[in-house]
Amino acid sequence: MGLLIGDALVFASLLAFPLWKSVTFWFTLRLLIGIGDHALHFATQTWITSTTDHKSLGKGMAIYGLSFSTGFAVGPLMVKLIQVSEALPFIVSSIMCLLAWAFVFLLQNEKPERLTGDLHARGWHRYKMAIAFGWIAFLVPFVYGFLESSLNALFLVYALRKGFVWI
Repeated sequence: MGLLIGDALVFASLLAFPLWKSVTFWFTLRLLIGIGDHALHFATQTWITSTTDHKSLGKGMAIYGLSFSTGFAVGPLMVKLIQVSEALPFIVSSIMCLLAWAFVFLLQNEKPERLTGDLHARGWHRYKMAIAFGWIAFLVPFVYGFLESSLNALFLVYALRKGFVWI
């Protein structure tokens, strides 16, 4: 579920960037991308470590790390698409996220293990329990998203004021 929600959040945020030119709006979108990105990578790494055979776990994580690093290396090349259209880098990025998201639906879904513990805790009560006992785990994605959005959104303003050339 984290894969689906994380990638959907990143896809929708990337697609929304060209809609409005505002630092506050972009800050919010970067915050959502940070949270979605963190959820996506946490779910992916959990999925890889829980489904991969122990003999090939290192290889699987290395391939995942290589793919992640390749994305960071290729991503800045999209800045040149601004010459065609200001919205084109965001549209291409969101389409690439949508394609990656589509592949998640091709994965075989296994039945999860049966729950143990309080089986009568249903619905919103389970969510309340997760928030009450796991609030510290929610701080990491929030801080990551906040830092990523503030640093990335405000760096562009700083760079423009200093006269850096981007293309």
